[in-house]
Amino acid sequence: MRPSEQLKPLGSSYHRLWTASAISNLGNGVLFAAMPLLAESLTSSPTAISVVTAATSLPALLVALHAGVIVDRLDRRRVMIAMDLARLAILLAFSILVVGDRVPLGALYVVAFLLGAADVTFDGAARAVVPGLVPIERLDAANGRLAAASDTMDELLGPPAGVALFALAAWAPFVFDAGTFATSALLLATISGSFRPAHVRTRLPRSFRREIAEGVHFVRESPLLRWLAAETGMLSLFSSANIAVLVLFALDTLDLPRAGYGYLLMTIAIGGVLGSLSVERLTRRWRDVDVLTGAVIVNGAAYVLLAVSREPVVATIATLLWGGAISTGMIVSIGLRQARTPDQLLGRVLSVFGVIVGIGGVFGAVLGGAVADAFGLRAPYVASGVVQLVLAPLFGVALRRARDEHAG
Repeated sequence: MRPSEQLKPLGSSYHRLWTASAISNLGNGVLFAAMPLLAESLTSSPTAISVVTAATSLPALLVALHAGVIVDRLDRRRVMIAMDLARLAILLAFSILVVGDRVPLGALYVVAFLLGAADVTFDGAARAVVPGLVPIERLDAANGRLAAASDTMDELLGPPAGVALFALAAWAPFVFDAGTFATSALLLATISGSFRPAHVRTRLPRSFRREIAEGVHFVRESPLLRWLAAETGMLSLFSSANIAVLVLFALDTLDLPRAGYGYLLMTIAIGGVLGSLSVERLTRRWRDVDVLTGAVIVNGAAYVLLAVSREPVVATIATLLWGGAISTGMIVSIGLRQARTPDQLLGRVLSVFGVIVGIGGVFGAVLGGAVADAFGLRAPYVASGVVQLVLAPLFGVALRRARDEHAG
């Protein structure tokens, strides 16, 4: 698309989806801060407290594929509403336990897992709904604005709000979260139309296992999606590896105060928001696969720049580029999947990529710590940066070829 072309509007239904998603992600950000704080008030064991975060993250690996089947079987807007209402009910019941000061640690783990599972399903349905709401040429804008809202609410505004609400009263963040999910459900209910894949109405019911296999098979058989999966997994692996040691890098290598670590996390999030909002402008000027390749190159360069940085200013530039490149790459990848996957498979294909990102996150965290232990805190950033700079052009050639073959 040329910059001079007239852009079609995203439409009121999309803006309702965007608002509902933003409000829902605000609730997620509040929970991200409030859950560990509640766990810390129940136990002093670091392991026991860390299980809360693990329980929230596990659904991306254990539930995502089944969630993809649900998204492809049912009306996707109704799935989102159901997930909001489920989180509303869970949080209201949990708030009663918190108010009564009768929260077993096991109950906290179960609630964290259930909320994480609902979040995975909600996000999968939201991404699958987008192509039915906006013109295909505006997918990058729609995905970018959703990602920007998610980063802003989930990482910038939500956690500080969660800390402040917990300081007010232990139950306050959970009641607040219940309100965000109720508001999101009401907004989604105002979107008209059916978002159930047409083939579902005439297809005989099949097992979850078979339908999951169809999604995996489609990704495996598509050269474009295979290369996208490899590149997306690489971005997730190295980002997680570098996030895992960032606190030590900030405190020990850059000699920043503890607040400096929070500052670097904030700049990554800000870079992510700026990158999300820039995607459409970039893909209007250059081919989407070229933008994706460029994002991987910038991401690799950002890691190397951070590795050699000795001043906060240089580290700030590096982390802004890091966040912007990751967001840009992931959003372009999502748009390519949405545009080139049949509607009846979209939920499952997106869930396969979600699992790949989750696996990359888990192994990346372990890899980052191991490399830092063996070679020093700068080593993970140097290694991941160099590998991405070397592989990015190769991925670019393969993606361009696969994209052209798909178009043909």
